[in-house]
Amino acid sequence: MKNLVSVKFEGGESRTHGGKCCNFMTVDYDELRKHFTDDELEEMFDVSYPDSVEDVELYAEWVCGVDFETDDDEIGDEGYEELKAEIIRQAKAHGIDENNLKFLYD
Repeated sequence: MKNLVSVKFEGGESRTHGGKCCNFMTVDYDELRKHFTDDELEEMFDVSYPDSVEDVELYAEWVCGVDFETDDDEIGDEGYEELKAEIIRQAKAHGIDENNLKFLYD
């Protein structure tokens, strides 16, 4: 079995719509670092000073349109397929094969 890049699927407060609840998918630096060297990541994500390779990530969110205080159970897996498609698009843009991504429901 090949070592796949794990994509997190979670809910929380939106980064872009303060106070709103969202579902999001992310692959952060720590996960990427398990599969690529810092030099590879710098090239893949076109990182240059003063930016840091430790800030690279794949990230997409689906704003649910309700206040963040809403119980997460009410949100469910809204936007899952759209988020998955966006993470795949970002991965391809950075040279990561979509077959190397491990999604929650795969």
